[in-house]
Amino acid sequence: MAADRLSKWAVISTIPPGTSRSLWDDFLRLSHAHNTGSAFGILPGHNGLFLALAATSSLGIAIALFLLPLPGAWSRVGLSLILGGALGNLVDRALWGYVLDFIDFRFWPAFNLADAALVLGALVLGIGLLRGRE
Repeated sequence: MAADRLSKWAVISTIPPGTSRSLWDDFLRLSHAHNTGSAFGILPGHNGLFLALAATSSLGIAIALFLLPLPGAWSRVGLSLILGGALGNLVDRALWGYVLDFIDFRFWPAFNLADAALVLGALVLGIGLLRGRE
């Protein structure tokens, strides 16, 4: 979550809203995009809904992490990444009313480090659940 907050602060400090800076032949850009929707900008303008969902899911994940027996380290790491990502975007929504997305590949919607943590966490959790206790 700290890396997410610092990276967003760097973007806010250096890139004006709605603009981009090319990093690699326009294949990869740093953009300053405001996302009031869910992943990939789906359902824009529903920040309150996604704020409530993020808060509720974060609470559920925290309860699972700290109170429930999990099948191994993979599951704990996966849930921790998911929780960190959810909290990173939750803070954005609570402070600004949108999520700041800035990693912008030409072929994919812009995203941020919290989004990357969510996806990586889901993959790690899936591996953990498939492997069981290891």
